[in-house]
Amino acid sequence: MTVFAEKFLHAIMKSAYRKNLVYGIIDDDRQFSSTLAGLLKLKNTTREVHQFMSAEDALQSGILKDLDFLFVDSRLDGMDGITFLGQRQVRELSIPKLIISGFNAEGRIFDAMKYGIAGYMFKEEMHLLNHILETIFSGGAFLSPSIAFRVLEYFRRDRTLSALSLTDREEQILDRLCDGFSSEEISEQFSISRETVKVHIRRIYKKMEVNSYRQLVAKLDKG
Repeated sequence: MTVFAEKFLHAIMKSAYRKNLVYGIIDDDRQFSSTLAGLLKLKNTTREVHQFMSAEDALQSGILKDLDFLFVDSRLDGMDGITFLGQRQVRELSIPKLIISGFNAEGRIFDAMKYGIAGYMFKEEMHLLNHILETIFSGGAFLSPSIAFRVLEYFRRDRTLSALSLTDREEQILDRLCDGFSSEEISEQFSISRETVKVHIRRIYKKMEVNSYRQLVAKLDKG
């Protein structure tokens, strides 16, 4: 048996028996991270819970390879959670990864799915934790009901936008606006100036025949 096969079999067996599990939490919200860690420690199948305040801390810790399950906040200071998932060191981990989010971020769901996440939930739905872990450790994937609804809304919105002839960059910026990102955050993410972001936003408003962010959201909600 090859080394890879042995590691893969070991990972499957640990997940199947769900004993002595080592969890990782990457979240800069100390209160939420501590609450989640506390709930995990109450489970008799948990051996350790490691908490990280940033993606950079997790990458530099050397601990990721020892984890059996990883919770990742989608929006972190510095490297965000989705970018973290795309790092080679993280992609090579053969463990379930669950995205957690404290805000409406349906546009980012699809970014995360590219990296093979096991699920996506809102922080407000932590009461579903046991069900989520059971589902994922049984070989399934999890999307909370509210996330699933937002996925459907995303596709509905996408059909609405297809007739507007938005450029690729305008679609990217619109997605970030809907995710709650500010102009400054968008400019940093795409390495463009804030003025350039404002130009794109004005063009989006013009094509969608709206004059404000509130009108934009209302129009998208109507589909």
